[in-house]
Amino acid sequence: MLFEKDNEQTSTETDLQLLRHKIIVETQEEERMTIGSALHDSVAQLLYGIRLNLQYHILQHGDRERFMNVKSMLNEAIQQVRNISMELYPSMLSEFGLAQSIRAMANRFSLPDFQIVVMAQSFLDHLPGNMQLAIYRIVQELLNNAMKHAAADQVLIRITERKGKIYIQVTDNGNGFEKNVSSCVANGTGIRNIRYRIKLYNGLMRIRTNQTKIQGTTVSIYLNPPK
Repeated sequence: MLFEKDNEQTSTETDLQLLRHKIIVETQEEERMTIGSALHDSVAQLLYGIRLNLQYHILQHGDRERFMNVKSMLNEAIQQVRNISMELYPSMLSEFGLAQSIRAMANRFSLPDFQIVVMAQSFLDHLPGNMQLAIYRIVQELLNNAMKHAAADQVLIRITERKGKIYIQVTDNGNGFEKNVSSCVANGTGIRNIRYRIKLYNGLMRIRTNQTKIQGTTVSIYLNPPK
């Protein structure tokens, strides 16, 4: 199924629609940044302080065995807060670039029974910052969908450049869409958010699912970099 640009629209209607999508996306990112920063700067720091005090107590009183379980749980809580903070506000983008950030995301999501392969070209790191963030969010949402709904155990992420356009493809070997794709798109917040970002870059999306001889779902997206 192919989602393209809206049919006949006036220039004013198109501009208003793009402005609305831009406001939605920017508002979402501001909220995510606020929550992500709060987790990193307050909750995570508080947990670090508790761990330091616990380590001091262990050194002073020698109760290592008694408190090792507590320390282990604290370490896990710190890691979980860091992961959530990173998903909300991917600071790696500015530090290490898009390709490395997507690989890091894949590593966080990968499990023994859920393997993710990333094929991303280094040219991504030269794209404008806003577009890198848009691509990151698109891949993040598609990966979340594969984990939550597809019952897949393998996902392949490809990001390449074709004739000046950015091509994103996420393929899983899961169950595919259980109902009409149009209905899923209309009712699903995740896919709707992806469409907002696609429209900002005058792009299009194709979803192929449960086709003959093909199990799973492939989402293909084209984006046009700003001139």
